[in-house]
Amino acid sequence: MAIATNLIVSWSASAQTTGFVKNNGQFPPIGENGFVEIGDAGQLLSNPQIISGGPATLDFISGEIDSPIDVDLFKISLTGTTPFSAGLYSFSPGYSLLADFQLFLFDSNGKGVIANDDTPLTPGATYPEKTFDNVSALPRLLPTLLPAGDYFLGISWFKNDPVSNEGLIFPDQPFQAVVGPTGPGGNSPLSNWTGENTTGGNSYLISLSGVKPVAIEKSVPESSSTLGIVMLAALGGYSALTRKQKSLAIRNNIQ
Repeated sequence: MAIATNLIVSWSASAQTTGFVKNNGQFPPIGENGFVEIGDAGQLLSNPQIISGGPATLDFISGEIDSPIDVDLFKISLTGTTPFSAGLYSFSPGYSLLADFQLFLFDSNGKGVIANDDTPLTPGATYPEKTFDNVSALPRLLPTLLPAGDYFLGISWFKNDPVSNEGLIFPDQPFQAVVGPTGPGGNSPLSNWTGENTTGGNSYLISLSGVKPVAIEKSVPESSSTLGIVMLAALGGYSALTRKQKSLAIRNNIQ
């Protein structure tokens, strides 16, 4: 576990100034194009870390939850052609509760889409309770074909759950299931996080599919016709002012 964490920290630190990185072969299964959290990503819709521009696809995101109440929220875009998936990269079978993260996906308006706490179970499998010995705490959002567009991907530590003004967006349990926004606040957008935990935090590497950076918005110059209208209006105003000044001058001379 310690070795895996050090790998992420040392590898991520070298790219902190640029965001986008290329996989240099250290992590073969996760693809080529990645993004390293710059500073500390925000946790609300008003201040997410926007992953924009860059390569055509986004294969992984690396970052750090540096406290039990820290949350990283990234604005990404889905291709709409390849099923979306996201999962904590597993370095070894022992990479378990020492990396007890949760993953959440929200739509462009901040409403919940899907979430997972612990690796989803195979059909029919059960765990008696959540302990280090019997649960892999690596969250995984299984491949799901979703419409193309912008989304928010959030990662938090166990028990730090997203809420809207109406309450929890996603249900608290079952842990080993990909769940939809069926909590009491599931019909409203993200507004905060519960921040219930008191211990935890670690580096992470999220493997992705069906994801690309957000398109960079380009400013559209005003058309020549629009500028023409503005200029005509300005000239019209100038002409009216000139006529008024001449009229006043004539009246003064007469008087």
